[in-house]
Amino acid sequence: GAPVSSLKGKKLDYLCNGVASWYATIVTSFVLHYYGWFRLTEIIDNFGPLMSAAVITGFVVTLVIYVTTIMQGKEYRMSGYLMYDLFMGAALNPRLGRVDLKMFAEIRIPWVIILIIQLVGIYQFM
Repeated sequence: GAPVSSLKGKKLDYLCNGVASWYATIVTSFVLHYYGWFRLTEIIDNFGPLMSAAVITGFVVTLVIYVTTIMQGKEYRMSGYLMYDLFMGAALNPRLGRVDLKMFAEIRIPWVIILIIQLVGIYQFM
């Protein structure tokens, strides 16, 4: 990555394996669906509970990272407004080991899989 000014110019390593991850996700999804081990339509059938769990998990992770960052004294550009700081994040680059949590949260569920799930759901009701 680029040098980070708040870390005195240190460059952070990122595990960017997008193409391999994309193919692995697509192939795994198709294999699970084809053999009936996990039907992609289960996601549509349980959309409400899954979204509720996702929202609650998102809030919990946000609060844990926010509180942990402040307790460690590593907050970055805090505005003093709690809701704004929660939304923007207290940590610039929160990490769990070598994994950048912001990058993981943004790209782990590919938009292509969401499209495929929707297409499978439409096909199911035709």
